[in-house]
Amino acid sequence: MHRGPAVNVLIVDDNVDFCTSTADLLAVYGYRVAYCTDGQAALHYLRSHRRPRVILLDWLMPAMSGEQFLLELFADPRLECIPVIIVTGYHGARPAPPSPGRYPVLLKPVEIHNLLPVIETYIRPPQSS
Repeated sequence: MHRGPAVNVLIVDDNVDFCTSTADLLAVYGYRVAYCTDGQAALHYLRSHRRPRVILLDWLMPAMSGEQFLLELFADPRLECIPVIIVTGYHGARPAPPSPGRYPVLLKPVEIHNLLPVIETYIRPPQSS
């Protein structure tokens, strides 16, 4: 059982630089962030820790694509309710992310002032200390 505070945001992206820089920026705004660099590791994290409030998901990843990750996530009744925001470098290659109607889709490079309002639709902004 995970004893520390639950993270607000789980980043799932194979680009470590994106994960660390986004986690650092979100931490400045008071969010608790964890990241996994592949879909399998993220599923293991989700099954062994308290659920995050939202997942930032890369769409094009080796080994397990964002689409495959979503299929696994939504097949698990304990995890299917976690909101997902797709953050991708997809600019025309296949496979395309789902339509923005079901999942918000933000294209990389994403600016923090564009990311925060989307996260805040799922999580109230943390209180300043």
